[in-house]
Amino acid sequence: MRVRWAGLAAATAVLLAATGVIAWRVLRPAEVSTPATTSLPEVVRPAPGALGVLISAPLVIDDRIRVYAKKREVWADGPPSYHYERSAYWAYRRWPAEVTGVLAVKADQPLVVTAWSDGALVAIEAETGNVAWRVEDGSPLGEEYDGRRTGSQTVYTPPGLFSAGPSTFVTADEEVTARSVATGQTLWTVPSPLLSRPAHPPSRGPDAPKCRGDALTTVGEQLMLLDTCTKIIARLDVSSGQSLPSMPAEAVEPVSCRVGHSDCAAMRVTANGTVTGWTLTGPTPARLAPLAAPGSLYDGQNVIVPEAGSSLSAVDAEGQALWTWRPTAPAPFRLLAADRNRVLVLESDGTLVSLNPTNGRFKSFASALMEHEPDRPYDVSQSYVSGSYVVLERTNPGVPPTADDEEYYYTNRPILIASAGA
Repeated sequence: MRVRWAGLAAATAVLLAATGVIAWRVLRPAEVSTPATTSLPEVVRPAPGALGVLISAPLVIDDRIRVYAKKREVWADGPPSYHYERSAYWAYRRWPAEVTGVLAVKADQPLVVTAWSDGALVAIEAETGNVAWRVEDGSPLGEEYDGRRTGSQTVYTPPGLFSAGPSTFVTADEEVTARSVATGQTLWTVPSPLLSRPAHPPSRGPDAPKCRGDALTTVGEQLMLLDTCTKIIARLDVSSGQSLPSMPAEAVEPVSCRVGHSDCAAMRVTANGTVTGWTLTGPTPARLAPLAAPGSLYDGQNVIVPEAGSSLSAVDAEGQALWTWRPTAPAPFRLLAADRNRVLVLESDGTLVSLNPTNGRFKSFASALMEHEPDRPYDVSQSYVSGSYVVLERTNPGVPPTADDEEYYYTNRPILIASAGA
């Protein structure tokens, strides 16, 4: 009997040990990097119009690859013109940490900076998928993945993660840190100006984040942080971390940004109940009166103003209309983007229009509707333009963001990718 019990105990010990090994292998923190094994996709110049529909929202890099995010993985495919997602060109996964933000930056080479819920920042070479650098000396910029089905918020408006010119990016939380794009090395760190004023709770107090409003970086390489408690915009010089004169503000709206809230050419500010427009291309914000118009964009020289959904006008700094364009489809239309190369508009019938910003004449127009999709309208919750590509995150009209994904998103492939031409 003793021999039998001894054997049973030994077998149980072996089983428990084996179970422990398996559990450790499954549950231990892990990092899996799968670099590219094929050559970089070639640049494709598709004709204007709809190209495809995707489940996940992409960042487009150099017109060659698309980069996506989901809860614990960042991956790429390409070329961007492909109508569905493809097998991963490269992939990077961590566990149990979650992706909180993704930022495409470019110094000597294009990099994809990823932020994680455990505070790690990992940069991936966009062309190869190899890890370029990793730093783990910061606090998390977000507690968890917040991208829902598409990942759009994670890749387009990553919390606390901003590009600031070609060689620097900024993280902003309880501290503001500027880092080198090429190496991840810290260039400077300062306490967040939103947490250091006497009127605020202590910098690490539980109520401190309540004072943080919208933030953005500017083309002029400044960081702008809205303080909702003192109702000012705190400004920092990205090259040094030095504080700059603040501006009164109750609300701030980033305008004409490269992506999300990064590299913004302008902003709309609400102060004392009045809305004003400002350009952000120089060392000091410059007032631009026409930019106060709701929904207007700055093309780098003039203001593109949508007029009650019925027309679109280019207006100079004095408010003089330079040209006016009227859609052929019924109102409303959506102004998507504007720069010195083109003005992009989506008409209510799904026509994607590209206009010359100098004279308002057509550069191209084509349908952005896909065959075999529902013939019903949709709202656009996010739009993103990179090179010749336009990405729209589509939602069902009238459905609040608090609804579940099945009800909120337009079809099971809510991301439309289209070409606007050269």
